[in-house]
Amino acid sequence: GKIGYVVEPDSEKIADVLVDFYENNRMAEFEANVVDEKKKFSWSNMVNSFLYLYKTMKSTK
Repeated sequence: GKIGYVVEPDSEKIADVLVDFYENNRMAEFEANVVDEKKKFSWSNMVNSFLYLYKTMKSTK
């Protein structure tokens, strides 16, 4: 994953991703990606998304 793992609730699969996380030092990679992902949810981006949705809905009436 880009900012973490999504795994089935299976102990072997969870163990596999934990091993991957520590053996491949994923902490720095995930932390850097979190910074980028958080930008998608800024107030500015949210307002722009709502305005786009509003304009799109208004034009279809």
